[in-house]
Amino acid sequence: ITDILCLPDLDEVLKNTVPIPGTKISPTDWLYYTPEEYQMHLEYILWYMDTYPNYHVILLDKPLFDNVTVYVKGNCFALLIRENYPFALFEVTEQALIASLHEHLWRLIKETSHIDSRQTVAKRLRSELKQLKKAMKKN
Repeated sequence: ITDILCLPDLDEVLKNTVPIPGTKISPTDWLYYTPEEYQMHLEYILWYMDTYPNYHVILLDKPLFDNVTVYVKGNCFALLIRENYPFALFEVTEQALIASLHEHLWRLIKETSHIDSRQTVAKRLRSELKQLKKAMKKN
């Protein structure tokens, strides 16, 4: 399992303006992280990394796509969610298309600035978590 993430600006997290991935599929149902929820999310990612050696995280400096979320589950299905108007959700179950999308995502990742070393990712996530906790104490 590989999650591809862009860490939001902590000021945006503290303002409750960071959308929870996968919830921006309609103009009225957007959900946003509270700082406490975002803290739990980071802790869960770190727990998952510590517990499951086959779980990987790639940190990107910027998203691969603007206003689009992509989920790929092996060769089973892919979801493409357009997050701005007009909203759209596409489910792909054709294995050849899923494999092509998966390969395309890996090519894009290789062409962009990213961190994929397990130790470096964990260190960055722990640092982000520490900064978040410190900022939450101030507020």
